[in-house]
Amino acid sequence: GGKEWSLSDDTFELDADAVDTELHFARTVLTYPMVDRSGSVSSGAVPVGDLRFRAEIEVDRVGDIEIHIQEHGVVHRLVLGEQESFVEIGGVDAKRHPLDVRLEEGASYDVSFANVDDTAIVRVDGEEASIPFESATTELGPDFGVAKHLKRDVHGLFLVARSCKATFTDVRVDRDIHYLREQNQDRPERWKIPDGHYFALGDNTNHSKDSRLWQVS
Repeated sequence: GGKEWSLSDDTFELDADAVDTELHFARTVLTYPMVDRSGSVSSGAVPVGDLRFRAEIEVDRVGDIEIHIQEHGVVHRLVLGEQESFVEIGGVDAKRHPLDVRLEEGASYDVSFANVDDTAIVRVDGEEASIPFESATTELGPDFGVAKHLKRDVHGLFLVARSCKATFTDVRVDRDIHYLREQNQDRPERWKIPDGHYFALGDNTNHSKDSRLWQVS
């Protein structure tokens, strides 16, 4: 971020002119470390692109505010403005989905924008829209390879603004629970769970043993 963005008492202050200004979330969001069947750590954590940005945004001067979520190099964005608002699903053939919300001077908005399981989910003041889109990855899923035109593990989150003065409070960045295959496993394992049975997972994602490893004592 440049001089247009400032942090005071855990609050982001934005004062942007007509030129685009960006604020990037500098940290890489990671999974838990990989754990093998014995419970030992077998490899390090990897970046993930299923992210959610949440904030209360109070608008002092109306302009445009954009939230960008990048997954495998593809950017999906939520644009909030005075004249129009929309969600744009990125990729080779980008598509826009209009939203009814418009920014107004003096108004405050509770905003959430997420990329979860190939669905863009936007919530503004309790009104929610879910927009499914074609996966950027192959049919095997995000841990089994991506299309050649994509950038594997290039994920990120950033804000873009222009001609806007606003205050961001209660800012949060969350990630979805993300599971990976075991190290050196080329194809996904599949299990058929019979009717009336359950498959139990640990509460610490990759650092817990699931019910395949439970034993009766």
